[in-house]
Parts: sequence; structure tokens; C-alpha cells
Amino acid sequence: MTQPVEPDAQTASELFYSGAVSRIGRLTLWLGIPAAAVAAIWGGWQAAVGTAIGTLAGYEGFAGLSRAVNALAERITGAGSRESGKRIVAGVIGRYVIVGAAAYVIFTVSRIALYGFIAGLCLPALAMMCEAGYELTVALRRGL
Repeated sequence: MTQPVEPDAQTASELFYSGAVSRIGRLTLWLGIPAAAVAAIWGGWQAAVGTAIGTLAGYEGFAGLSRAVNALAERITGAGSRESGKRIVAGVIGRYVIVGAAAYVIFTVSRIALYGFIAGLCLPALAMMCEAGYELTVALRRGL
């Protein structure tokens, strides 16, 4: 039988977990610095610039997806979202089109910069894995 959670502990855990999206966003940008440095060592300045651009694109993609999910959730629950569902979906698709166009332009300029760009795009996934490990560690230590 599970024991009931005290109200203070529940509030603390809700507060902690509600900050995950902002922590992932910040970590994505912070991971971009060593990623660009490694790219510079591996492939030169073009790879570093590609990584930096990819990091910013990955960050914006993550932030935009987070906004879209929140807007769709508000729309579904009827919490007063003013944005139409079609507009939300068009925004998500539009971001992918822009990233694809940026990748094409970078590819035409420098293939090594494209590799850096793709690496930068992957940083939000790495940040999410780091966040999962952090949440596990905090949950085990604090009992959240």
C-alpha cells in the first residue's frame, strides 16, 4: 500500500518538475559552447559556426514545440486559448521548413558546417537526457 504524499512534499515536487522545460532550454544553450569548441577543433571554424547555428535552431525548435504543446493542451481543455489549431500546427511545420532550408543553404556553402549544424540540432535531445538523469538523482536523494 502506498503512503499518502504530504501536501508540502507534493508542492515541492510539482515546483521542481515544472521547471524542467526551462532547465532543458538553458542546458541546450550551455551545451552549445563546448560543442562548438569541439567542432572547431575537429572541423575548423566552419564546423563551429554550423554548430552554433544548429544549437540556436535546436533551442528555438524545442522552445517552439513546447509552446505549441502548451497551446494545443489549452485548446483541447478549453482553457481559453485564442490560437486556432490550424495555426499551431502550421507554426510547427513552418519551423521544420525553415530548418530544412537553413540546412540546404549551409550544405551548399560547406559540408563540414552542415555536420556541425546537425550536431547542434541534436543538443536538445542531449539536454533532455541530462535532465532525466538530474530528475532521477533529485528524486532519489530528496524522495520527490
